[in-house]
Amino acid sequence: MEKKMGKIVALVMATAMILSLVACGGSSAPETTAAPAVETEAAEPAAATEAPETEAAEASDEPVLISILDYNTEGTLGAAMEEIQAKFTELHPNVSFEYIAMDSNDMLTVFQNRVVAGDAPNICQAKPRTIKQYIEAGYVMDLSEYDDLIGGINPDLLAETEVGGKYYGVPFDGQVKGVFYNVRMFEEAGVSVPTTWDEFVAVCDAFMDKGTYPFMVPLNGANTVFHFFDSYATVSAHVRGEDSIFTQSESGEIKLADSELAKEWFKILAKLTTYKAPDDGNRTQGDAVAGFGVGERPMMICGGWSVGDILAAAADAGSTDEYGFFPFPWSNNPEENLLWFGCDDVFIIGADCPNPEMTREYVKFLSSGEGQAIWTAAAKCYSAAADAAVDTSAYKHLADIDAYVSAGKVVSKADVPDYDGEALTTLKTAIHTFISEGKTEADIDQTLSDLDEELSYITQ
Repeated sequence: MEKKMGKIVALVMATAMILSLVACGGSSAPETTAAPAVETEAAEPAAATEAPETEAAEASDEPVLISILDYNTEGTLGAAMEEIQAKFTELHPNVSFEYIAMDSNDMLTVFQNRVVAGDAPNICQAKPRTIKQYIEAGYVMDLSEYDDLIGGINPDLLAETEVGGKYYGVPFDGQVKGVFYNVRMFEEAGVSVPTTWDEFVAVCDAFMDKGTYPFMVPLNGANTVFHFFDSYATVSAHVRGEDSIFTQSESGEIKLADSELAKEWFKILAKLTTYKAPDDGNRTQGDAVAGFGVGERPMMICGGWSVGDILAAAADAGSTDEYGFFPFPWSNNPEENLLWFGCDDVFIIGADCPNPEMTREYVKFLSSGEGQAIWTAAAKCYSAAADAAVDTSAYKHLADIDAYVSAGKVVSKADVPDYDGEALTTLKTAIHTFISEGKTEADIDQTLSDLDEELSYITQ
């Protein structure tokens, strides 16, 4: 008992350091107050993952409840998930769902408290590498041997679910970070899709000359502007052969102030900062999505999880505008401007969840051709399946993304691991402050030195 409770207390303490690593989408659902974490002993985790099923879960009249802790509860993503669950219930009438809607920022707190109370959900939306403590404690099902779940997933995405040589999650879309653009506004301005950094700056300047700010800068929250940074930082780190720059920085092996790559990152950020509007400080991610969808600005640097709501905003406004996509062109060598490609939406399964066979059956349906077709059509996200028979021609942004993925012109986020927990929060805060306060190239050295000092304090 003492050993078990020690592990639980360690998990409770660790949670505060990993909250910021939950994926970027979010619900505005009200925060739910969880029971105190350390007063109830957790149920023992399953000793080992049971042998893979060779056939689909057997039909039964016994009622089955599948509980899901998720933040895809609103907008097009929530509607897509509801459609998939309705279809699954048609196939399995005895199955019902308990949908536990949480804001992404509260996800791990709620998950932790349910685990400690012995009431972990069947499924939780989380990236396995952000919850390594729970995996190492035995609370998450090892899916390595379930080829029917993970066998068809794009290897670049599946790699992000690997912890200790095993796989603990099933991605259900292939996410991108880059630049979404309004085709009509580009045509009216007489500009073309840029393929280099200088061309990108020229496009931005062309819109500024016409009195239009070139892209959305939602500064009401540190996560949103982090995607600007990550869309080129991850790609450039891989291209420059510095995949481990974040982990080496976090461990103290290198200093960002001594890194030419880190200085290059912030030079790009300094230029992007010059394109923000005076009122961007109050703009939330939702404001940015809605404004971009109705043609307020020609570009938005963000992740693919936003595009469904962008298109919905356009449709609600009666707009017929078309939206394309291109990777952030950070380099003046077009061959280096590859596509950021990784996971956002991933389901993990509790190791000791009730009804594990039917739970796996549901996740298998989500990652199947039929489930992926529903998700892609509703959420407008790129499929996680390596050989998905999903029509990408209906939307220009999907066709643009597919052209890069099919040609292998991608950088897998799995190859460039982020900082952990508090260190990542510190980086996000530094980026947000840099843009909000209108920092310039003259501030880069001090910014990086301050970052090094804070990271050293966190990790000592």
